[in-house]
Amino acid sequence: MANRAYLCCSTFRRTYPSYQDPTFKPERDTVAGAVYTVPLLWLALFRPSDLRTDVIRNEEGDDVGAPAPFASKRDALGRLDAAVKRIERAVPRLGSLTERAAQLASALRSSKGTYVTIELAEIAMLEKSADRYYARLRKALGVGAGARVPNAGRLLASISVIDPKKPLTVLGGSHIRKVPWEVEPAPRKRAAAKASLELQLETALANGDVKRAREALAAGADVNKRRPGRESPMRYVLWGKVPRSFAKELVVAGYDLTKRHGGYTALHNALWHDDVAMVKLLLALGASSTVKDEWGRSPLALAAYGGALKSIEVLLATGLGARDAVDAIKVTEKRLAQLAVNPDRAFPEAAMRKAIERLRRVTATATGGVVAGRDRV
Repeated sequence: MANRAYLCCSTFRRTYPSYQDPTFKPERDTVAGAVYTVPLLWLALFRPSDLRTDVIRNEEGDDVGAPAPFASKRDALGRLDAAVKRIERAVPRLGSLTERAAQLASALRSSKGTYVTIELAEIAMLEKSADRYYARLRKALGVGAGARVPNAGRLLASISVIDPKKPLTVLGGSHIRKVPWEVEPAPRKRAAAKASLELQLETALANGDVKRAREALAAGADVNKRRPGRESPMRYVLWGKVPRSFAKELVVAGYDLTKRHGGYTALHNALWHDDVAMVKLLLALGASSTVKDEWGRSPLALAAYGGALKSIEVLLATGLGARDAVDAIKVTEKRLAQLAVNPDRAFPEAAMRKAIERLRRVTATATGGVVAGRDRV
């Protein structure tokens, strides 16, 4: 079995209450436990003068002298903050311990006991010489008291296993009842649950599992949150992983159609692929026909830029006018000029030219026959 230490807070006026007090209840009187070490902040509760030796009867029935720190809860809490500051200076790599100390203080205040002690005989037994261990312990308690202790950081590390990434090495962990620092604060807990739901939604959509996706939405998955390097929920609808009708469920769940993912809104993505059915659906769900992508291109400009001729007609039917058409013509003509120097087969130049001609007719109608843009591209 593992060797353990226990931080106890009870009404018993001597050390080792679990051995000596017949009314001791571990679920009530044990604040925290630790394995193979005495957590660092437990030491901050005591001073060298608190180390006392009471005769106790061990599990074998023998009476033995067992040194242990002992203090009233009032005294222990009253000097905790000052001791923590001194320990921080002795072990600077730990950074601030203020938050951890507050958690320990809260746990002690919530305990009904009036006296605090550490049961650490099992830890002392791990040493070749228990007497040397207790001598080091007395010096370690001096660090929190402000005594000048050579190599204080190394000394503390010989009593406590110190790992700044593991709070249990400075606070201990649950014994029977849960300690506050092992119970995640509600906001953090909710955030972790949210992240799990968002992963469930993304995985379900990627696998075409509508049922699981709906379960994630019903549980409150954030449809607007995209994990780094991953796709937005709407992108899976655009790819046909799930039925297009699921786009409405995402919007009902709060999906922001103006939000850009990877630089593009959902409407921009549908336009780039000239997915007329999806373009019509997104517009019907409230997508804006004027919001711009990350590079300043309106939906109409991107449609012309990509030669999406069918989608252009859908956008024009929403009431876009000459000003929108002129902007789209400029963007597309600029790209065609670049392609004349650096050809790129990904761009359908013939369709782009047809898009320009279509948009020129829009401007000509609005200006009484004066065509916008250049005569030839």
